This record gives sequence, C-alpha cells and structure tokens, in this order.
Amino acid sequence: MQKIVDVFRKKVQARGTKGIFSLGRLFRIMDDNDSKTLSRAEFEKACRDFKAELSSEDILTLFGAFDLNRDGYINYDE
Repeated sequence: MQKIVDVFRKKVQARGTKGIFSLGRLFRIMDDNDSKTLSRAEFEKACRDFKAELSSEDILTLFGAFDLNRDGYINYDE
C-alpha cells in the first residue's frame, strides 16, 4: 500500500504547487453534494481526471490508505 501512496505522492509533487492546488480543486469539484467527502466512485473519477495513471486496483488501494476512519468516504481533512 505504501508503494502506491508514494507513487501518487510523487506524481502530485512532480506538478509542484500547481499539482497540490489542482488536487484540492478537483476534490471540491468532485464533491457534488458539498458533503466534504468523496465516495470510492468519486475518488476513482478524480484520480482519472487528475491523470494519476493508476490501475483501478491501485486506486482502490490508495482510497483505503486515505480513508483513515474506514467509513467508506474520504473527507477533505483525511
């Protein structure tokens, strides 16, 4: 799991501060109901739109790494 997180982190860092801001912006755009959370489907779409170039399996692993409270959603703070 850590390897996938590291790969994703490097892809974000490679874009510099623009990558971090676009990831945050994308999070807010994908949060259609303004719940401050992303479901697995929303997260997968966000990763694809961000062009993270990860497989579906890797995206699910990444989702699990970010879903710290294991409620099935990623909130902005996580």
